[in-house]
Amino acid sequence: MAGLFLGWAAFAQMMPDSTVQVVAYWQVGDKYSYQVEQSTSRIEGNDTTVVEKSAEILTFEVLEATDSTYRVLVSYDDFQHSDYARLRAHDALEKAFGKTNLQFITDSFGTYQRMILPESFQEEGEAALEEYAREMCKERGLGEDAMETVKTIARGLISPEAYSKAAEAEITPLLAFHGTRLDLKREYESSIQQPTLIGEGTIPMTLRFWVDENYTDSTSVVIRTYQEAEKGALAPFIANMLGQMAQNVTSEDVSEGINYISQADMTMEDFQVLEVHLDTGWPLFYSFNREVVTRLGDQEQRQVVLKRVTMMD
Repeated sequence: MAGLFLGWAAFAQMMPDSTVQVVAYWQVGDKYSYQVEQSTSRIEGNDTTVVEKSAEILTFEVLEATDSTYRVLVSYDDFQHSDYARLRAHDALEKAFGKTNLQFITDSFGTYQRMILPESFQEEGEAALEEYAREMCKERGLGEDAMETVKTIARGLISPEAYSKAAEAEITPLLAFHGTRLDLKREYESSIQQPTLIGEGTIPMTLRFWVDENYTDSTSVVIRTYQEAEKGALAPFIANMLGQMAQNVTSEDVSEGINYISQADMTMEDFQVLEVHLDTGWPLFYSFNREVVTRLGDQEQRQVVLKRVTMMD
């Protein structure tokens, strides 16, 4: 499996030997925007409830290209969210940092390497967290003694670490196969450790991916991915993560939630589709569908996350 991710000749795209390679042929000044839409729904029996919806515009701009790396500016615009707290968290970040711009580095194939955070990010993030907590306490009629509790809960949304992880989680799926040479006739499988956006640790998962020949031609390649959490791994991980987040929070609801998840049987499946333009290496379309099923006794609840990333004209 390791050999699959080794670099190959950069001039190759659709190979004559039934393989295809995704390579970045980017130029300084390249700039592409994407419409990002996401929703989370909860399904119980025949009832479906939309828990939250969000949308934003994601833009990539190549700032620097060398023989071995690309440096890319990523910016976010027109953020919308159905959850008031998330919207205010975004507003607090934008007030502290100004317009949200980050940079990341890839290798010469376009494979993601690392995020570049401004030196002032940590200090400004703490300022944003303080302001957000103060405003939320004021608007919800909470006293000063609630400030630390609100900050603890909000840290997962506003801290520089959380923000960097969230940005990486949005960027890396679009570049997941850059530098990879894939056999059109083969389905690949491996075991992975899936990082989470909040808290520490990873979830062990089984990953399968393959090229969809029905939608792949000399213009673009379509890669489908399926992954599932290993049996019995999800519930204890989430219960532990909630416990870490709630260390400084005294709440009966939190304790009951952790207890419920600890006893439940949980499964998680992800389905992804990625289309990449072969001549340039820019992603054209990405979709993500996650289904988490929680069973306890005769009760069953499904949570479905849908995400679409579409290149704009």
